[in-house]
Amino acid sequence: MRIERNRIGWVMAACFLIAFLIFSKMLYVQVLANDKYSGDALHNRLREIPIKPNRGIIYGANGEALAVSVEKNSIYITPSVLKESKEYAKIVEDLSKAVNLSKEDVEKIINGKNQDFAWLKRHAEKDEVEKIKDLNYMGVGYTPEFKRDYPKGRLASQVLGYAGVDNTGLAGIELQYDDVLTGKEGKLIVETDKQGNIIPQSIRESIPSTPGSNIHLTIDETIQYIMERELNKAQTVYKAEEMIGLMMDVNTAEILGMVSLPDFDPNSFGDFDEKTWKNLNVSKVYEPGSTFKVLSAAMSLEDDTVEVDTQFFCNGELQVDGETLRCWTYPDGNGAENFKQAIERSCNVAVGKTVLGLGKDRFYDYLHGFGMDKVTGIDLPGESSPIILSKNKSVRLDLAAMGIGQTNGFTPIQMLTAISASVNGGKLLKPHIVSHITDRQGNTTKTFKTEVVRQVISDETSKQIIDILEGVVTEGIGKAAKVPGYRVGGKTGTGETVVGGEYTEGVYHLSFAGFAPVENPKYACIIIVNHPKTSDNSGNVCGPIFSKIMEDTLRYKQIAPSTQVTNSNDNVSIDTVVIPDLSFPSEIETLRQTLANTGLNVKYVGSGNQAVAILPTSNTKVARGSTVEIYLTQKDQKQVTVPDLTGKTIKEVEIILRGYGLIADISGSGLAYRQHPTAGSLIEVNNSVSVWFASSTDIENIEKRQKTVQEDLEKKEKENQKDTTEKTKTTRSEERR
Repeated sequence: MRIERNRIGWVMAACFLIAFLIFSKMLYVQVLANDKYSGDALHNRLREIPIKPNRGIIYGANGEALAVSVEKNSIYITPSVLKESKEYAKIVEDLSKAVNLSKEDVEKIINGKNQDFAWLKRHAEKDEVEKIKDLNYMGVGYTPEFKRDYPKGRLASQVLGYAGVDNTGLAGIELQYDDVLTGKEGKLIVETDKQGNIIPQSIRESIPSTPGSNIHLTIDETIQYIMERELNKAQTVYKAEEMIGLMMDVNTAEILGMVSLPDFDPNSFGDFDEKTWKNLNVSKVYEPGSTFKVLSAAMSLEDDTVEVDTQFFCNGELQVDGETLRCWTYPDGNGAENFKQAIERSCNVAVGKTVLGLGKDRFYDYLHGFGMDKVTGIDLPGESSPIILSKNKSVRLDLAAMGIGQTNGFTPIQMLTAISASVNGGKLLKPHIVSHITDRQGNTTKTFKTEVVRQVISDETSKQIIDILEGVVTEGIGKAAKVPGYRVGGKTGTGETVVGGEYTEGVYHLSFAGFAPVENPKYACIIIVNHPKTSDNSGNVCGPIFSKIMEDTLRYKQIAPSTQVTNSNDNVSIDTVVIPDLSFPSEIETLRQTLANTGLNVKYVGSGNQAVAILPTSNTKVARGSTVEIYLTQKDQKQVTVPDLTGKTIKEVEIILRGYGLIADISGSGLAYRQHPTAGSLIEVNNSVSVWFASSTDIENIEKRQKTVQEDLEKKEKENQKDTTEKTKTTRSEERR
């Protein structure tokens, strides 16, 4: 009995101890540590969903959006919830169909490392999100995100770069100014149940995202379009490995146009070869050839090593310490010539002698002065450093070769920046491609002003270079670069290509660098055609490309034609006329009297007694005998006839429609190729006219597609008619039977 009483006592004591421990634990959990455990439980039920900010807009110089963000929904899952479902196989199949992924891909996502959160599909299409809504599976949801969109497609693709799926800049301006464009991420904190579904009326905290700032480029969309159009046209002819075009304002160093081919569409950058993503204007290091003679001439004239009229004799080759440097005219040579003529003829012998006279020390001083010994610092990523032979290792033959543009390698942006300094009064400027930054309310937060690096040569030397380079175009080997109605200057160049440490015969970089107008240099442009399928020279290949680009640019910018310009075929100067200062609307008879005896031809567009617009616009200087278009309508009409806008620029379309009292609804860039309402339609005043613009290449492709569609329709119609005829014959045959 005593033993049993002891056992009962021990059991009761143990029970009491267990009860005491349980009670103590409950007291600790529910009272003393209540806040900790409640917090842990809540934390386990809370999910943090990031809210990506709306990335800033990238604008062109004319205010057109080149890169924007569009809202998309991204679909996410809670893998652990899906794996526990009894309908796992069906869920996988349904999700794969809903978001257009294979079942294997869906399962791979579900079985990933993170079992609490995983993206099923980023930036899903609207119909995909609707399907997910209809399925309504636990552990599957969606949240808004922003996807980068480039409304102009390939336009300035390497300049803009692209943003990845997480809206982070990966190239171009998108990368260079990623911290400015990105903004600040927000987050949404929600409470979920065991299955990962958001609990209605649950604790939620929303921290909104802060949108990014806007970048405004110096790139002029119209000039960019002109350059891309001409380089694409030339590419179809020469089938070059690479085509490069760059235009700069010589007085501000603002980049107005920047093109490199082949290019890509940033909306689908992953579909293109990585080589197309590179901006060759800043990354390509090439041997410039004779375009460098512009700098050699500037150095020598500034240092008084040579005068414009210093006499030379070129027999086709130059002996330097027992080595031979040949002129491109070898074995004939240029004979007797002064220094100006030597540059016009691109004489290697004269320039080689001149640079040798300048000396190694001063040559390298000027290399630094013109910024050729380091990157320009342009606000774009991926700028390559120049390749320059070390001063200590160079010998006299190297110096002569460097003077004519051989041995050293530079980027296109370096070359054009230095050439601009040669013709803008001698000031080396730091090139830039962003003009200013604004916040989401449109307030300017930062402005990028012109930065003078140093004065390299005097204004007097700069004027001498301008005169010499004009001679290259009027008298020398750059005649194909002439621009009708304008005085321009420039220099051709042919650089050899080094492969495996040796020059490759017959593989060249052809180039032309020029500027306009001569009397007041404003724009400089360099064209480089890398490895073209032609045996023609740089003047005949690159000159015409430069000519067309510069002509259209000067016309677009309404730069007055030069008063004395030598015609390409003879020595007759072009007489110019200034279009009178006219006000609109105007009575047609009054306008006729004003334009009488001006030397202008008049083309009337439309009909009526009132003129509403004129192209080119008032105060534009044009060649005598040029044709101006005057747009007519009836006075005080509530309805007007829509004119044909095909082939007009955006600016011209806006002028015309404004004259008619209509609103221009613009889409695209380039030249007008489609409009609604169509030409000849009657439309109420103050209504909109939709006008679509595209590059000439795109227009050609559109027309080809339309032609193909039309041919297909006609083919089907003929087939239908044939089928109908055969059926009719069959029916009649059966009826006879």
